[in-house]
Amino acid sequence: MESRNQSQIKKTKYHNDKDEGDPSTANSFAQLPHEIVIDILSRLPITSLIRLSFACRSFNTLSQDPNLVNLHLSRLSMNESSCLIFHSDYPIRNQLHVVQLSDERLRRIDPPFANSMPEFSILGSCNGLLCLINTLFRESISLYNPFTRAYLELPKNYDLQDQVIVYGFGFHPVTNDYKVIKIAYHTVSFYRRMARNFRGFKTHQTRQESEVRVYSLSRNAWENKGTMPYRLEKWSSPGILVSGRLHWVSLWGKFNGCLSRAIVAYDLADDSFHVIMNPGSVRGPFGRWAGCNLAALDGRLCAAVPVPPGHGALDIWILKEYGVSESWEGVQCGSVLSGVDDQSGAGEITWCLAEYGW
Repeated sequence: MESRNQSQIKKTKYHNDKDEGDPSTANSFAQLPHEIVIDILSRLPITSLIRLSFACRSFNTLSQDPNLVNLHLSRLSMNESSCLIFHSDYPIRNQLHVVQLSDERLRRIDPPFANSMPEFSILGSCNGLLCLINTLFRESISLYNPFTRAYLELPKNYDLQDQVIVYGFGFHPVTNDYKVIKIAYHTVSFYRRMARNFRGFKTHQTRQESEVRVYSLSRNAWENKGTMPYRLEKWSSPGILVSGRLHWVSLWGKFNGCLSRAIVAYDLADDSFHVIMNPGSVRGPFGRWAGCNLAALDGRLCAAVPVPPGHGALDIWILKEYGVSESWEGVQCGSVLSGVDDQSGAGEITWCLAEYGW
């Protein structure tokens, strides 16, 4: 099933386009008001809706109604139809598995692009859509719905060699648009002439420059959005979507007159950067130790902050009211199992919590 701004996404056909459903069933639905039909269909599981879309042309048209998409997503947030997506690159070919939380059954997902893109990484997820990147040809990015098997390869956006790139993927309900954020850092070399006393001599120097590019699904195009004023931590969490903004952790530096890490947010509505005040009462400066991560819990921004090395624990913080720095609250201090990082590369990796989406 697709929303209006996903009409470009290619669907894998399971059979021909002939009307194979029972005509009487379609006619019965046709006699009902459109609003009632949408309300009925919005209460079905996504797997049932997918099968329904292949029953006949009438049902297929209904399945693409944007009102049905929005209503179904709103109902998903109130029930237990969520699932866990697992991404694994072991032993050879990349694989995806899904666990529906209601029955805790593990199912393997066979993507339609398995042969053309055997090696990939997940850049982010939103409303059941996955943003994937080809790890062999990193300029190739795709959006993929693992439940409908629909996917779209984004226009190529070539990079410079030796760039460090941070990604984000999200949706803003006001603009009704999905966006992929690509923040590229690269080193520029130049020669600077020395002082007069050393006339004729030049020194080789370098500086870091950045570029922000944004892909819009509604326009199906990339756009340059200028530079990034902060250096983000590449190995921290991907862009975490909360309140229409993507969030990352910055590198260690000087913010507001003190050494710390900052939480940097990108507003998907107006394409602007903001700094979110971090938990100020954690033990020591925020992010003093490596491995700070962000997450979204029940629509709220969370931060997992490692305590000093050797303590084997994390300080978990949750922002109760977005935009109010005083609302950071310590939820719990969780112990970290030794050896987890060493084992994660060889097995199933939990990537995202995704609704049965569109």
